[in-house]
Amino acid sequence: MSSISNTVGTPAGKPMQSTDYAFTEITSFEFTRQVSIEDDTTPACQLWAKTVEAYISHAGTTILAWGRVVESPQVIKLVVDWKSLESRKDFTSSRELVKLRSQWHCGSTPFQSRTTSLFALPSYAPTRRNVFALPSRFSERCVSVLLTFRFSPSYDPSAIDENDEASTAPRTKQIVFENLWAALSRAALQSDGGVISSSGAQGWYVEENENDKGQTKSFIGIFRFKDLESAHTFFDPQRNRDTHDEGVIGKMRGIADAGFEIEYVRMIGEKGSEPPFEARSNPFVGGGKLF
Repeated sequence: MSSISNTVGTPAGKPMQSTDYAFTEITSFEFTRQVSIEDDTTPACQLWAKTVEAYISHAGTTILAWGRVVESPQVIKLVVDWKSLESRKDFTSSRELVKLRSQWHCGSTPFQSRTTSLFALPSYAPTRRNVFALPSRFSERCVSVLLTFRFSPSYDPSAIDENDEASTAPRTKQIVFENLWAALSRAALQSDGGVISSSGAQGWYVEENENDKGQTKSFIGIFRFKDLESAHTFFDPQRNRDTHDEGVIGKMRGIADAGFEIEYVRMIGEKGSEPPFEARSNPFVGGGKLF
């Protein structure tokens, strides 16, 4: 079943209304050069381990995952599931996080910058863990594909789309965009590389406070493909013009007036309060794999 049903009805800008999940924080740690967070003898790895432990020790988090951007290996993505906005606010103002941030900037690692976005992804945890799953015996070379569509502050997802020609009934801009995403999701999951997953994940930005209303807005869509080559074949505009130029991504990019970005991430770690996520074969997709 498509995961889009898990987010339908959630207004853009708002967290999910679930007892154990509200939104996902995605933070990009950028360094001046590639660093190893797998070798525990390096300062970067030791500080990364402290950062992960600080997050997962907080009562407001459930699952953490992290990976390296394939085509920008100096960038590490940290993905954190939160139970509430209040929990995250408590953590970000904590003395422990302030100390960690100062350590990142102290010069022992070539740390450059950090950017964070919040998204209300599907509330069903296996859907989120699927798209950020570690390579396994079923998909040893898999990559997570992150597509981020950005909108100007004046974009109102709840407004009626006056340019909607696909429906006779009035539809909001949010519904029009989500329908385009659903079409892209079906095509991606039926492609050669996307069949390893039963679903993608998607979500609108979450506003942390009233001051965020004047900020750029965004929508993220995430898939897991069996390898980088198959992901490039489907998403690269030079290889798949039907998807980009006149296809659904082209239409979505036309609506996203503040920009579009695609990133391929190879996941390298996971930690959480739940049992480890194990990829299994998919009996419902002929010849394909699930997770």
